[in-house]
Amino acid sequence: ATSVAYPLAAIVQAMRHNTLPRTTLSLPMAKTTRTTTAHLTRLFGSKRSPTATTTIHQQSSYTPGTITITNNLSPNTVPPFPLSNEYLYTSMELLRDLIGYPTYDIDLGIIDTDDMKYINRETRGVNASTDILSFQMHPALEPGVLSDPDYDIPECYTLGEMFLCWEYVVDVTKKDMEVEYEEERGASGIMASMTRPEERVIPLLIHGILHLVGYDHVEDGDWEVMVDKEEELWKKFCERMELV
Repeated sequence: ATSVAYPLAAIVQAMRHNTLPRTTLSLPMAKTTRTTTAHLTRLFGSKRSPTATTTIHQQSSYTPGTITITNNLSPNTVPPFPLSNEYLYTSMELLRDLIGYPTYDIDLGIIDTDDMKYINRETRGVNASTDILSFQMHPALEPGVLSDPDYDIPECYTLGEMFLCWEYVVDVTKKDMEVEYEEERGASGIMASMTRPEERVIPLLIHGILHLVGYDHVEDGDWEVMVDKEEELWKKFCERMELV
C-alpha cells in the first residue's frame, strides 16, 4: 500500500475505458440534521471539521463532500466482494469525518488484479498487484494536515482516489493463515488476527485514507506514527459503528 501524486490518476482514467462494466454509487449525505439553510457553501481554508465552539448557524454552512464508489469487479469474481456499496459509503463517510475532512470529496474503486497491476506499473513502475493504492490530491503540511487547494473552487476540494484490489486481499489473507506468529500477519497490527478477507477491507481503507492526508511509512519512525493512527481510527470506527 502506498500513495502517489494525484495527477497520475489521469492514467487511471484511461485505464477505465478498457475495463469491465462497473456500477457506480454516489449517494447523498445520509445525515441532514445540519442542512438547514438554502445557501450551503463549502468551507474554505483548512476545511477542518466543526469545532466545539462552532455555532449551529456556522455548522449549517458545511456542505459534505461527495463519496463515489466504483465496483469494477466481474460478476463472476470468486469469492464475490462481500460488502455493499451502502456499507462502504457509510464507513468512508465516518472515516472521512474522523480524519477531519468531512467536506472533501473522495473516490474508491474496487478492482481486480489485472487493473491493479496496470495502475501500479504505470504510476510506480512496479509490475505487480497490491492491496490498496492511494492517489493524494494535496501535499501535506504534516501528517493529517493538508495544504489548501491551489484554486478555491469546489472541484479542488477532494482528498483523492483509492483503489482496492479484492483478489489480492483474498490471496494475502490465505497466505497469512500459514504464518505461525500472529504479529507477522497483515499489513498492520489491526489485521493480524483477521482471518477472513472481508474483515480487512475497512482497515485497508483506513490505511489508504491516511495516505491521502499525508501519512506514510517510508521510514521506520513514519511507519510507527501511521500504525498508531490506524489503531486509533480503527478503535473509534468500531465504537461509532457499534462493533465492540
